[in-house]
Amino acid sequence: MATRVRFDRFYTYAELLETLDAWVDEFPGLLGLESIGQSYEGREIQLATVTNLETGPAEEKPAIFVHAQIHAMEFTGTTAALNLLDRLLHGHSAADERVAHALDTRTFYVVPRVNPDGADAGLADGRFRRSSVRPYPHEEPQDGLHREDVDGDGRLLMMRLRDPNGSWKPHPDDARLLIARRPDDIGGEFFRVFPEGTIQNWDGINVTVAPVLEGLDLNRNWPADWAPEG
Repeated sequence: MATRVRFDRFYTYAELLETLDAWVDEFPGLLGLESIGQSYEGREIQLATVTNLETGPAEEKPAIFVHAQIHAMEFTGTTAALNLLDRLLHGHSAADERVAHALDTRTFYVVPRVNPDGADAGLADGRFRRSSVRPYPHEEPQDGLHREDVDGDGRLLMMRLRDPNGSWKPHPDDARLLIARRPDDIGGEFFRVFPEGTIQNWDGINVTVAPVLEGLDLNRNWPADWAPEG
């Protein structure tokens, strides 16, 4: 049975490897797979090389390089990269003229997941991480509000706190919804809104969101000519 990319879920690292390995077995004359390095937690970062080997080796053809999911939560990037591989491999086997010409004359280098650690962590608990799971720039969590699934529903949403000076009020048709308080709103309930989570070392007055422990951005780690933030 042919292996096809799935769109009903996001791939874990194990599922990603399983799919790539299956394609290597199904398309030995078109697809090669190798590790180009290891992640912070020791996962292999896979590079798929796609070309028609009957028309020449990969390194002797003009090439295009595709990489996906530098940031931890960009799961659709991996799906898009796998979809590209799927269309190239199955298109060639189905005698698609455009795909055949592309693989006869070109090479596609595809890294479907640059950041396997962050991806698996995000799939496991849903908590936002920018990129890698490596603590940066601090080794320990800083004081403030840390995003957490407090009610255990598998989602990280928002929390409301009653406060007479709050900037939000219940919607008149559905109290589950909040709308912005008007300057002339005096009576009624008002709320402040925070990301769902717990507070480390609260001073009893201010609620500030703590910096994400894993603050490293792999998309700012290029060797040259990459603009800084801001």
